[in-house]
Amino acid sequence: MIFRHLIIKICILFLGVNVAFSLDFSKCQEYYLKASKEFGGIFALHLGNGLYLAYSSKQIQNDKLIKSSPLLGLYLFKDDALAYRFDLKEIQDNIKVVAINKDSITYGKIQQKQNSIKSLAVFSKNIQENSIISDICYQVYGISTNDDKFISKKYIDLFLEASTKDTAYSYIGIETNNNLKISKTNPLIIKNIKIGDKIESINDKKIESSNDFFDKTTISLPNTKIKIRINNIDYLIETLPLNTPFDMQSTYLEALGIVINKDLTIINNPVSNNFKQGDRILRINKIDIKNISDIDSAIDSTLKDSLNILVSRDKFEFFINIQKPLNIDRNIDEKDIN
Repeated sequence: MIFRHLIIKICILFLGVNVAFSLDFSKCQEYYLKASKEFGGIFALHLGNGLYLAYSSKQIQNDKLIKSSPLLGLYLFKDDALAYRFDLKEIQDNIKVVAINKDSITYGKIQQKQNSIKSLAVFSKNIQENSIISDICYQVYGISTNDDKFISKKYIDLFLEASTKDTAYSYIGIETNNNLKISKTNPLIIKNIKIGDKIESINDKKIESSNDFFDKTTISLPNTKIKIRINNIDYLIETLPLNTPFDMQSTYLEALGIVINKDLTIINNPVSNNFKQGDRILRINKIDIKNISDIDSAIDSTLKDSLNILVSRDKFEFFINIQKPLNIDRNIDEKDIN
């Protein structure tokens, strides 16, 4: 009999803890509203001292905006300080979290930590853009982007610590596999570096993983030279500005500053005077382009030194001819500089 009463008391205590746990999160939504402010139609988190952070997949223009990274989707505003604020926290293992926004609370868990700028952290459910991932009302482990992805503290800090108003990222045209061997190079800007060559260091600092390589090259300032050791030989590579947002697929045409959406349409103002925003890519060297992956495949498949790209502009079709490698001031210095 005593044992039975003990079980009942434990169950009541357990249910009470669960109820309190749930109520705490409902209170966290109230805290969210008290510790955030609306800018340009989105709620931004107060980080203290009148600084407000938000994510948006659409570009925001606001007179309170002091820093932005459209590629990462982060925006920082400055306004009067609130009495409440949020603290950014590193992800801990085995914590119960929720995704909170002004409209809803979504219960779930963190399934994957963020591995690089491009490989975002993963929540267990699809969540509304610009939700916070939290376990205690004032603690934030990340801000959601789209679907089940979110940006965690380390990469938010990189944005917050950047000195420039419009945070810029770089592109070098080299990709690696998990063993740090080169798996892909952009033939428009890279020559004499082979698939299978191994990356060893950047600016004399050892590279630990493919994610580490992506981060270090991407975070480098555009239009600067970085030293990359490949198969015991050092190369100086001039970085190019990266234009494609991290949640979109880039192509070799990134070397021309071109961003292409899934409809094969250029959605930015490229640095090349030949291409214009709104142009649609139809064909490359007689190869029809049906999806965005076809662009790189068509460029890889041609042995010619030039590309004839058929584009459509205002219902008019014409060819644009470009050379490879591009005649731009960024080619690799292919000698041992030690």
